[in-house]
Amino acid sequence: MAITIKAARVNIGLTQEELAEKMGVSRSTVLDWENGKRLMRPAYLRLFCYLTKLNEDDIIMPNINT
Repeated sequence: MAITIKAARVNIGLTQEELAEKMGVSRSTVLDWENGKRLMRPAYLRLFCYLTKLNEDDIIMPNINT
């Protein structure tokens, strides 16, 4: 099963603001992760997986277009 960052967030019933607060980042950072403007650092990915109860391999990371 593969799921996007946004879908995983929505699946646990959190807004971008709520997820940002739980992860100690800004809402714009969460938005950037969801839109592929910024990659999630490994520590944040582990926390995100803990919160969503998903495995890192289940998360689809967006491609960064540089």
